[in-house]
Amino acid sequence: MKRAPPIVLAVVWVAIAGCGDGGRSEPGLTSDQTDQFLSVQQSLTNEQATLSRGRYELEQDRRTWDARERRDPIVANSIYATGMLIACVLPLAIVMLLLWNNRNVEHRLELSDAVLTEYLFVNDAPRRMEEKNCDAPKLPAPK
Repeated sequence: MKRAPPIVLAVVWVAIAGCGDGGRSEPGLTSDQTDQFLSVQQSLTNEQATLSRGRYELEQDRRTWDARERRDPIVANSIYATGMLIACVLPLAIVMLLLWNNRNVEHRLELSDAVLTEYLFVNDAPRRMEEKNCDAPKLPAPK
């Protein structure tokens, strides 16, 4: 006949003998000690809940800052690109403004020539400094 393995023997012995208290006695807690134990356990549970809320708030703050860190470079790059665009377009705008004013100057010169001609040749007679009514401008004497 074969021998039974030691594990099977241990399981059978525990089943037969049971898991009794092994000579240990129950702790004799009074109702005050039980209330104190439950009070300490309740305060420990409250502290754990407070820590969990703090951890949750900290995670929310971390997510908020993470979103800002991702968004801020985008805003900064947009501002930089806008500034560069303005800096590059400004010289072109100044040149266009100067060229536009040159076209208007030619037009204004034509108008001023017409007005000057009309003013100088009223009644088809040119006005001259030698006429009796016109005096030569007098410059102030040097001091």
